[in-house]
Amino acid sequence: MEINTIDKLPIYDLLPAEVKESFMYYATTDIVKDFEKFSKYVEPVDFNGKIFLIVSRTTYSTANIFAEFCKETGFATVIGERTRKGDGGWLMPGLMRLPNSGLIVRFDGAMLINQDGTSYFETGSIPDIEIKMMPKNPFEKDEELKQKILQVIKSLENEEKGIK
Repeated sequence: MEINTIDKLPIYDLLPAEVKESFMYYATTDIVKDFEKFSKYVEPVDFNGKIFLIVSRTTYSTANIFAEFCKETGFATVIGERTRKGDGGWLMPGLMRLPNSGLIVRFDGAMLINQDGTSYFETGSIPDIEIKMMPKNPFEKDEELKQKILQVIKSLENEEKGIK
């Protein structure tokens, strides 16, 4: 992990004013190197196809983290809706005892920033291919989203083959 002053962040100009004013430092980590520490190398299988990870506004928690891993590493193309607002699932939470009640409160001790400068906690994970949906009955929406995703994947496949 590398720690620098916030003004050195490559996407500093994209950050909202309150982030520039409230944070002094940022840390970067290489998600691929972190993953390699915990994974054992396995011989690759004979697969040359493309992998798509489908996400929606009901995707959250560890699934959100996996979506970010897929985007960062290129393991899969993330397609669908923006995920539910992110959580700091991979950050060590802060704990604090409230003085009057003695209750223990858990909180995120850092803020994650998306590549476009938005807060991961506010926007969640942004897919590589975003499909905007109108809110409605969740069961109808899921089926409609699946159909739109299939259309996009088929058009990408046809593009690759030179078919219009």
